[in-house]
Amino acid sequence: MIYGSNDERRKHIQNRIDGKKELVKYFPVVKKVVQQFDGKVYNCKLDKALKEATTDEQHPYGAVYCHIAYGGWIEIVAHGCNHGMSESVSILYIAKSDLKDGKRIDAAQWLEHINNNYAGLMKEISGLEHDLETIDDTLKQIEMLKKQIKTLVEPLSWTTRDAYGISRITV
Repeated sequence: MIYGSNDERRKHIQNRIDGKKELVKYFPVVKKVVQQFDGKVYNCKLDKALKEATTDEQHPYGAVYCHIAYGGWIEIVAHGCNHGMSESVSILYIAKSDLKDGKRIDAAQWLEHINNNYAGLMKEISGLEHDLETIDDTLKQIEMLKKQIKTLVEPLSWTTRDAYGISRITV
């Protein structure tokens, strides 16, 4: 939970949206690099190429990195910082066992996963933007429901409320 005013909460969500939007630009870059590695053996050269392709003033060491996650998964992650908030997104998360011949990159398969993650990120951004548009009405409806619940529960004794867990209904 973010403590502060409604405006501070809205600003927090907007910063998260902006941070996620900033990371969207790395998807085409990663796709291009992955296509260059089609059929090649997966190794540290891919990570080096991704770092070089995403190095800029804001990210002198590259904004995208590739690594083996949890021993059996290959992960490509984009990382950024917006208004002091760190944001990262998984561009690719694929089983190491899915490598062609156990060691080669299948660009078509990887691009399918990257496109799915891109669609998921865009859906998340869209959902957060929708939340910002509707949060004021939602909060008003929640307050109205709280008042209705309080009115419903008021005539019940504390013994009955406790027995049914009604005393712990909170929103």
